[in-house]
Amino acid sequence: MFLLYSCLSGHDDKMSDILDDAELLLQDQSLQRILDRDTLIALTDYNSTNYFIYRGEPMGYQFEMLQQFADFLDVNLKLVISSDMNQAFDLLNNEKVDVIAMGLTVTSDRQKLVDFTL
Repeated sequence: MFLLYSCLSGHDDKMSDILDDAELLLQDQSLQRILDRDTLIALTDYNSTNYFIYRGEPMGYQFEMLQQFADFLDVNLKLVISSDMNQAFDLLNNEKVDVIAMGLTVTSDRQKLVDFTL
């Protein structure tokens, strides 16, 4: 009985720690995949703010942020262009892209599909 009680007491704290460790491990694997491939694959949409081509040069807020992040990681940047949100989430969850760089509204439904950073 004591052993069972000992195992169950503090269960929530231990489970929280395990989930935190699992989250960190998942993040580490994502970063390692990018570094091993030597390329950050990012999905963004083509518009006058996020990403566009001007006189043959890529530009836009999301493009510049992604390029700076890729430079920081010392990897190449590959863009996937799409405005289809379902496709974007599918590609991210199936590890076809590493990040989605769009002005997304955080909703409870979307939080069930992906992790958000601000």
